[in-house]
Amino acid sequence: MSKFGVILTIAMVLGFADHGSATLWDRGSGMIYDDYFNITWLKDANYSKTSGYNLDGLMNWQASLDWVGQLEYMGYRDWCLPHIDHYFYLHQNFEYIEGVLYASPFSNVQTSSYYWTSEEYHPGDETIPPIYSWAYSFDLGGGYTEMPKLGESFAWAIRNGDVAPVAEPSTMLLVIPGLVAFGGIRLFAGRRFRWQKTCGICTKPQSISSM
Repeated sequence: MSKFGVILTIAMVLGFADHGSATLWDRGSGMIYDDYFNITWLKDANYSKTSGYNLDGLMNWQASLDWVGQLEYMGYRDWCLPHIDHYFYLHQNFEYIEGVLYASPFSNVQTSSYYWTSEEYHPGDETIPPIYSWAYSFDLGGGYTEMPKLGESFAWAIRNGDVAPVAEPSTMLLVIPGLVAFGGIRLFAGRRFRWQKTCGICTKPQSISSM
């Protein structure tokens, strides 16, 4: 991870400083709803391989955008790549549940390479087309790096909103206390976010309270 990536990771941990809580709901049919960000994840974190779309799930950034852009799953066709915050928040949840790393409702979470985010990396002049995108690793400790777009990483599909009415508490998959591991202290942001989708890329969240 680059020095800037380390700084970004630390800043994001400190940014999730307000107490809150989150719940992941298993909606069935291979979809998991996150009520913190109001997004739905594919349960299979390497579905491009499982579905036969790609041999091993590793693709360059544009190929990943093309994959989520054409993806139709259970009648939904509005899939996109996650934002940095999505991965970070989810990874902290993995570390927390029962104290077991990567304990989660998901399957095929890959640790041999990074996962693409929807965000491009601008190291300087933003008038110059960027050749990097941010990517996240679920390896021990986790973290971000700026990855060359022509390199290969995994892709995980999400969509905005829920896919079913909120279930009864008895069907709840897991409840996650609003605390994130950092130096023995767990911190979460108590904010809700509204998301928009543009050309297969989920845009950066804005706090609803500020809109």
